[in-house]
Amino acid sequence: MRVKFLIFSLLVFIFIPLIQSYSSSFPIAGIKVGINYSKFGNHEGDLGPEGSKYPIYEYPVGFNIGGFREKHLTNKLSLIGELCYERRILKATYYTSCLGIPENKLTIDNISLPVLLKFDLKKKLVPYILIGINLRYVLKANYKSYDHIYETKVNKNIEKSLSRLRTSISAGVGKKVKINNDLYLILEIIGSYGLVKNKYYLLGQWRNCSLKFVTGVQFN
Repeated sequence: MRVKFLIFSLLVFIFIPLIQSYSSSFPIAGIKVGINYSKFGNHEGDLGPEGSKYPIYEYPVGFNIGGFREKHLTNKLSLIGELCYERRILKATYYTSCLGIPENKLTIDNISLPVLLKFDLKKKLVPYILIGINLRYVLKANYKSYDHIYETKVNKNIEKSLSRLRTSISAGVGKKVKINNDLYLILEIIGSYGLVKNKYYLLGQWRNCSLKFVTGVQFN
């Protein structure tokens, strides 16, 4: 775990100065905040008692906040680097005939490092699209389970049992609205799909899938 954290920290310390140096001639920076919805994707194994089927997924609201730098590569192509704190919440309830009704909730706090390419389409409805990768380091992961029939409860931190360093692919669309010559409003919708499977003996295996809605401001 310590080795993975050191690798992630090294990537951060290398990446941020790199973006800053690239951005010296194009000093574009800003902040973003948003909400996200996550689910257990491509699940294998049991999220509930053995034999549980037909999960009922819920989508509690998580949040994300951070800053970014942008570097123009061409007139229509830019490189964006972000550093964010995010909370993602996954929840599913299983209904069974005699094995209980377990409700499972997993709350994950991450440091997130998205690296995105921005393609300017010059369209009014969809001015630009985003595609790239997202590195995440898990700070904390809390697992809660409650059986609505047997009234049993589980509440434990499981970050040490999970892969702390994760990678996902991200894609989305965005719009930039001019407020004045030095300030723009940003609106984005971005989806992500985990490349690394998560595994925990009470949850089986799954990939984190999420959709986030972001707003922010960009300073030129």
